[in-house]
Amino acid sequence: MTGSAWGRAADPDSDGTLVVEIRSVNGKGLVVKPRLAVELGGCERAVEERIKARLHRGTVVVQVG
Repeated sequence: MTGSAWGRAADPDSDGTLVVEIRSVNGKGLVVKPRLAVELGGCERAVEERIKARLHRGTVVVQVG
């Protein structure tokens, strides 16, 4: 199965906006490719673990900026 989704969240206290886009392509194994903004560089493992807890196959690209 192939799919994509995106969402946006705003923080009124900091005037910041976070945009997340997830794209997936069917595959036999699970490959997670997190692409995070520089400020979120330390969160790559957490993003990958959350995706792996919910999905079992496919190639998933998670872009956060």
